[in-house]
Amino acid sequence: MDYNYSLDVFYSDEDEQYVAVSPEFGNQMAGTGDTRAEAVSEAEKALELLVEDYREEGDELPQPRKAHEYSGNYSLRMPKSLHAQIAKMAEHEGVSINQYIISKLSYEIGLVHGNIEKSQEMEEVK
Repeated sequence: MDYNYSLDVFYSDEDEQYVAVSPEFGNQMAGTGDTRAEAVSEAEKALELLVEDYREEGDELPQPRKAHEYSGNYSLRMPKSLHAQIAKMAEHEGVSINQYIISKLSYEIGLVHGNIEKSQEMEEVK
Protein backbone atom coordinates (compact mmCIF):
# COMPACT_ATOMS: atom_id res chain seq x y z
CA MET A 1 0.00 0.00 0.00
CA ASP A 2 1.30 3.43 -0.91
CA TYR A 3 -0.93 5.38 1.48
CA ASN A 4 -1.12 5.82 5.23
CA TYR A 5 -4.73 5.52 6.30
CA SER A 6 -5.54 4.56 9.86
CA LEU A 7 -7.62 1.64 11.05
CA ASP A 8 -9.72 1.49 14.20
CA VAL A 9 -10.39 -2.04 15.47
CA PHE A 10 -13.13 -3.01 17.91
CA TYR A 11 -15.12 -6.07 18.92
CA SER A 12 -18.76 -6.10 17.84
CA ASP A 13 -21.01 -7.97 20.25
CA GLU A 14 -23.79 -7.80 17.66
CA ASP A 15 -21.66 -9.43 14.95
CA GLU A 16 -19.64 -11.52 17.42
CA GLN A 17 -16.41 -10.67 15.65
CA TYR A 18 -13.77 -7.98 15.31
CA VAL A 19 -14.38 -5.07 12.97
CA ALA A 20 -11.72 -2.81 11.46
CA VAL A 21 -12.70 0.47 9.81
CA SER A 22 -10.82 3.41 8.35
CA PRO A 23 -12.18 6.61 9.94
CA GLU A 24 -11.00 8.64 6.96
CA PHE A 25 -13.54 6.83 4.77
CA GLY A 26 -16.45 6.79 7.21
CA ASN A 27 -18.75 3.81 6.63
CA GLN A 28 -17.48 3.09 3.13
CA MET A 29 -15.35 0.11 4.10
CA ALA A 30 -14.77 -2.40 6.87
CA GLY A 31 -12.98 -5.65 7.49
CA THR A 32 -14.23 -8.33 9.84
CA GLY A 33 -12.71 -11.43 11.37
CA ASP A 34 -12.65 -13.79 14.31
CA THR A 35 -9.39 -12.16 15.45
CA ARG A 36 -8.07 -8.61 15.35
CA ALA A 37 -5.44 -9.68 12.81
CA GLU A 38 -8.08 -11.13 10.48
CA ALA A 39 -10.18 -7.97 10.68
CA VAL A 40 -7.15 -5.77 9.93
CA SER A 41 -6.11 -7.98 7.00
CA GLU A 42 -9.61 -7.84 5.51
CA ALA A 43 -9.81 -4.07 6.06
CA GLU A 44 -6.46 -3.54 4.33
CA LYS A 45 -7.72 -5.48 1.29
CA ALA A 46 -10.98 -3.50 1.25
CA LEU A 47 -9.03 -0.25 1.65
CA GLU A 48 -6.82 -1.09 -1.31
CA LEU A 49 -9.88 -1.70 -3.49
CA LEU A 50 -11.55 1.48 -2.27
CA VAL A 51 -8.48 3.62 -2.97
CA GLU A 52 -8.24 2.02 -6.42
CA ASP A 53 -11.91 2.90 -7.08
CA TYR A 54 -11.34 6.49 -5.97
CA ARG A 55 -8.39 6.81 -8.34
CA GLU A 56 -10.22 5.21 -11.28
CA GLU A 57 -13.18 7.54 -10.78
CA GLY A 58 -10.90 10.55 -10.39
CA ASP A 59 -12.30 11.24 -6.93
CA GLU A 60 -10.15 13.08 -4.41
CA LEU A 61 -8.87 10.82 -1.66
CA PRO A 62 -9.37 11.92 1.95
CA GLN A 63 -6.31 13.12 3.83
CA PRO A 64 -4.79 10.50 6.17
CA ARG A 65 -5.32 11.18 9.85
CA LYS A 66 -2.26 12.61 11.58
CA ALA A 67 -1.01 11.65 15.01
CA HIS A 68 -1.82 14.27 17.60
CA GLU A 69 0.86 15.85 19.68
CA TYR A 70 -0.18 16.79 23.19
CA SER A 71 1.43 19.40 25.39
CA GLY A 72 0.54 17.72 28.67
CA ASN A 73 -1.45 20.78 29.74
CA TYR A 74 -5.22 20.74 30.05
CA SER A 75 -7.38 23.45 31.57
CA LEU A 76 -10.42 22.13 33.39
CA ARG A 77 -13.36 24.05 34.84
CA MET A 78 -15.33 22.49 37.67
CA PRO A 79 -17.82 23.51 40.33
CA LYS A 80 -16.29 25.15 43.38
CA SER A 81 -17.67 22.39 45.58
CA LEU A 82 -15.88 19.71 43.55
CA HIS A 83 -12.67 21.72 43.60
CA ALA A 84 -12.92 21.95 47.39
CA GLN A 85 -13.50 18.19 47.75
CA ILE A 86 -10.54 17.37 45.51
CA ALA A 87 -8.33 19.81 47.43
CA LYS A 88 -9.30 18.15 50.73
CA MET A 89 -8.62 14.66 49.37
CA ALA A 90 -5.26 15.72 47.94
CA GLU A 91 -4.30 17.32 51.25
CA HIS A 92 -5.36 14.18 53.11
CA GLU A 93 -3.05 12.11 50.89
CA GLY A 94 -0.23 14.65 51.15
CA VAL A 95 -0.03 15.44 47.43
CA SER A 96 -0.82 18.40 45.21
CA ILE A 97 -4.20 18.70 43.53
CA ASN A 98 -2.49 18.08 40.19
CA GLN A 99 -0.80 14.88 41.44
CA TYR A 100 -4.06 13.69 42.97
CA ILE A 101 -6.05 14.18 39.75
CA ILE A 102 -3.33 12.53 37.63
CA SER A 103 -3.29 9.58 40.01
CA LYS A 104 -7.08 9.14 39.85
CA LEU A 105 -7.24 9.51 36.07
CA SER A 106 -4.35 7.08 35.57
CA TYR A 107 -6.02 4.55 37.86
CA GLU A 108 -9.35 4.76 36.04
CA ILE A 109 -7.77 4.58 32.58
CA GLY A 110 -5.70 1.61 33.74
CA LEU A 111 -8.83 -0.18 34.90
CA VAL A 112 -10.61 0.34 31.60
CA HIS A 113 -7.55 -0.35 29.45
CA GLY A 114 -6.60 -3.36 31.55
CA ASN A 115 -10.08 -4.84 31.17
CA ILE A 116 -9.97 -4.32 27.41
CA GLU A 117 -6.58 -6.04 27.17
CA LYS A 118 -7.79 -8.96 29.30
CA SER A 119 -10.87 -9.31 27.11
CA GLN A 120 -8.69 -9.37 23.97
CA GLU A 121 -6.34 -11.93 25.52
CA MET A 122 -9.30 -14.17 26.36
CA GLU A 123 -10.54 -13.92 22.76
CA GLU A 124 -7.14 -14.94 21.44
CA VAL A 125 -7.06 -17.97 23.74
CA LYS A 126 -10.42 -19.24 22.37
